[in-house]
Amino acid sequence: MKFAALFAAGVLLVAAPAALAQEPAPGAQYIAAAQEAAKAGNKDEAFRQMELAAKAGNVMAAYFLGRVYEEGGDAPKDEARALAYFKQAADGGQMDAEYRIGMRHL
Repeated sequence: MKFAALFAAGVLLVAAPAALAQEPAPGAQYIAAAQEAAKAGNKDEAFRQMELAAKAGNVMAAYFLGRVYEEGGDAPKDEARALAYFKQAADGGQMDAEYRIGMRHL
């Protein structure tokens, strides 16, 4: 899956919980910066900002990055990094990340 499609889905997923809760998600400033970078066509900066959001504790950003590293394409495929991001997201209660981890044990 290409970065643009994953990024669009990731931004929606990252923004949705905060919008519903009416409080900013951890790393919201990095998500906003990632959106601006993506609009400007700067995929590298958008990706870097998503990494900062994940480091700030945003579980949806961590899940997004896990998917990027799992799929490869615009970022090098890296199962170890994918799993690390999925674990971070799962530790924060992100159910899709829990599923992806579980599927690796089948």
